[in-house]
Amino acid sequence: MLDQIQLAFMMLCRRTVLLVVFLLSIMGLQAQVSGRVIDAQTKVPMAFVTVVVEGQQAGSYTDIDGKFDIPQVAQGATLVFSFVGYKSTRVEVKSMQSQLLVELRPERVELAEAVVLPGENPAEALMRKAIKNKKVNNPEESRSFVYDAYNKLVFTALPDSVYIDNPQKVAELDTSDQEALKFFDEQHLFLMESISERRFLSKGKDTEIVKASKVSGLQAPDFALLSTQLQSFSIYRDEFSLMDLRYLSPFHSSAISKYLFIIEDTTYQDQDTVFVLSFRPRTGKKINGLKGVLHLNSNGYAAQSVIAEPATATETFGIRIRQRYEFIDGQQWFPVQLNTDLTFNNIEVDFMEVVGIGRSYHSNIQLDPELKRRDVGEIAYRMEAATVRQPEEFWNQYRNDSLDSRELQTYEWMDSLSNEFKFDQKYRWFQAFMSGKLKMGKVDFDLSRLMRFNDYEGFRLGGGLATNDDFIRNLYFGGFVGYGFKDRELKGGGDITWKIRRMSNTSLSVAYYSEVFERGGSQFPGDNSWLSDAGYYQLFINQMDRLEVAEAGITSNLPGYLKVTAKVRTGTLINNLNQQLISTPNDEVTLFHDRAPINEAELNVRWSFREKQIQTVNRRVSLARKWPLVGAQLIAGEYEAGDETNEYLRLQVSLDHTFRMPILGDLSFFAHAGRIYGDAPALRQFSIRGTQNDFSVATPRAFETIAPGSVFTDEYAALHIRHSFRDLLFSRPKWKPHVVLVHSMAIGNRGDRDHLTPLAAGDISQGYFESGIELKHLVVSGFSSFGIGAFYRHGSYNEGEFVDNVTFKLSIGFVSS
Repeated sequence: MLDQIQLAFMMLCRRTVLLVVFLLSIMGLQAQVSGRVIDAQTKVPMAFVTVVVEGQQAGSYTDIDGKFDIPQVAQGATLVFSFVGYKSTRVEVKSMQSQLLVELRPERVELAEAVVLPGENPAEALMRKAIKNKKVNNPEESRSFVYDAYNKLVFTALPDSVYIDNPQKVAELDTSDQEALKFFDEQHLFLMESISERRFLSKGKDTEIVKASKVSGLQAPDFALLSTQLQSFSIYRDEFSLMDLRYLSPFHSSAISKYLFIIEDTTYQDQDTVFVLSFRPRTGKKINGLKGVLHLNSNGYAAQSVIAEPATATETFGIRIRQRYEFIDGQQWFPVQLNTDLTFNNIEVDFMEVVGIGRSYHSNIQLDPELKRRDVGEIAYRMEAATVRQPEEFWNQYRNDSLDSRELQTYEWMDSLSNEFKFDQKYRWFQAFMSGKLKMGKVDFDLSRLMRFNDYEGFRLGGGLATNDDFIRNLYFGGFVGYGFKDRELKGGGDITWKIRRMSNTSLSVAYYSEVFERGGSQFPGDNSWLSDAGYYQLFINQMDRLEVAEAGITSNLPGYLKVTAKVRTGTLINNLNQQLISTPNDEVTLFHDRAPINEAELNVRWSFREKQIQTVNRRVSLARKWPLVGAQLIAGEYEAGDETNEYLRLQVSLDHTFRMPILGDLSFFAHAGRIYGDAPALRQFSIRGTQNDFSVATPRAFETIAPGSVFTDEYAALHIRHSFRDLLFSRPKWKPHVVLVHSMAIGNRGDRDHLTPLAAGDISQGYFESGIELKHLVVSGFSSFGIGAFYRHGSYNEGEFVDNVTFKLSIGFVSS
């Protein structure tokens, strides 16, 4: 009996041992394999590389950082790594090997136009379905959402590939180059991070709140916005933005006719099919297009990932983006990772290339949350006051990975330099300079008053000083002085401003000034943009009157995208150029006056529906707008000429809008109209802007064939239309002139002018029309460009001979790339 028990026990042990051995062998044969794929030359991680087990259909892809994870791979199996433009690589899985570093080598591919065979290109059939479903797959079109974003932007220098992992080549470098190589091996040039929460209710009801910001060497939360503006949120937008450049999306409704799509590969992931498509603009199609690789998932025919870059490289910088999407909660495809790689063509550090590396990671994604209008507000980007003081524990909740030694060293090195060279102070100076001020301790010098030119004052020299927050926070004292060498008159004034509320830019001010203003002049929203060539009109002003007045005002940003400014003033109006004020005590006596007491109340309203605005800790600035900009000004006043008191009301409105079309270019409309009620002085009449001169510069928002100061009206309406084809008509890499078609028209009446003598006698009562063409960017130097324009007067005021109605002008502008 005992022998039987011992035999049974031994058989049980043997079976147990065999089972354990079998399980161990299974575990040894089925391993989880993970690793990273990099470019063999640059050592840069490669996103969205196809990874499959040889002989199987199912596979996976590397993520946006080049990492992959394949479960249950048998020992001895072969993994195949493939990507468009690279040689496929096969790697055998060896025993206990779980981490792989795979290098793919670029393969020269000749991109010839595809031969059209009978039937539809299968890639186009797929893209038709994708374009049909883009509104469903684009979260910005289909639902509300909330997510957190962690953004990181690094600027560094990468050595030439021949020096990577090649000690022999490094040894051939001189000592300074070796030190530079060591420097960039240990740290970067610049590093910044930010954490934000985005709340999206619907189009135009969207806000991003910056909760933390960290910049190497600076206490500057404003930089947090830089990493969010590198690329569009998703590839589905009709115009995809890279930096400030716009490109036609491969998901645009016309993309099938504009882009060539080719199926490069097909794999399977879970229950879905993933189609790998390459795309580039078709030959002969003049579009600002992209080229790249798109992974299209059969689940909704949605973008699963995309790699893209401009089809035509820019001269100043190169940019390449990557986006990865996930199917969130089984409901919605959503971008979860955005990468941006920048190269700078005009910056070199010996044998190294200066690059920018941007990374954005979206987490805590909530679909259809209970958002209300007050949760979003009107500010597109808002910075909280504590953004630069968040502890490391807060940062680690959002970082996808801890900072490596190079990044930590970058912060330490830049912060030490900042303490030594006072980077924060210099950055504040730079901010002031960009806003037209030169910071000098507790006061700022107003650079806009340093020097200017117009045809009335000639060259004007002067200056302005104002205290800043280093003197008294929220309370500012200022003054200015100026002298014109043509009119030989001194101007000056002073003001006190109390900023009541920074968040809404609400402030009270009082001022006294003796200054000249354009006779019949108008100020429209957007006129003060220093990057706008509409500002050239100031050069042609040839009639001005002086105001010596005391003034008080209030300005504020109100709910509903409104900005309101109200002013009252009292003082003296001085008419120049013998444009005298007339009074008639009786039928036989006429008195002439060049001075008159004047009192006015003024209201200015600026409305830009759903305008994107940035609210920093200290100020609010406009970023972009998609709807028309509306402006309105109402001036009610009275002035005395002798014993007579004349009352008047001056009303003026404007509308400014640009339709941005990826295929056709930019179509701009600027309409404005005004009317005088009562008896207004010449200063408050309407002067129709004209810039015709012996030597002239093309000026938007003005009539190119009307002489300056030649047409005055009591009531008028004007429309300026411009259509810029951008560089769509010319596609040469280094020569991209912009063709702009221009048309302007106006009509107006002079009314009763007995109280003024002798005002300009120009007439537009029968309707004034002119048309023209500009060729911009014919010559580009740095950020400046030069071209030519020709404009022709037609209609009722055509003077017969062609040469009497045509004018040629220089076109001067700015370029961004």
